[in-house]
Amino acid sequence: MSRELRQQSSGPLTATQVSVLGSIHRHGPLTLGDVAARERLSPPMISKVVDALEEAGFVERERDTQDRRVWRVRATVVADDWIEQNRARRDAWLAERLAALDDSERRAVADAVPALERIVGELG
Repeated sequence: MSRELRQQSSGPLTATQVSVLGSIHRHGPLTLGDVAARERLSPPMISKVVDALEEAGFVERERDTQDRRVWRVRATVVADDWIEQNRARRDAWLAERLAALDDSERRAVADAVPALERIVGELG
């Protein structure tokens, strides 16, 4: 299902770029080190991914207000709009599939949600 939902995204971004952008969008502004730790990627890889996101207009760098030596990355309005559009597309895709289930199947899915939320909470 994760693969199917990812395929509902449109645009020029790779799966890694989408994941990094999601982290920055949810938790930013972040330092590159923070992003690397969250995404479990090497600093050189994060630099490359963030450079591509910046070039595409999805993120921008800003100086830290507390320590002028530190740079942080944050999502832009372009990223906010792209994320919102893709989320709506994925939600519509999922809603269509859930609507095709019978009542007992929908109940089974609903009953599984708390356990899935706990699993995801433990990962994040």
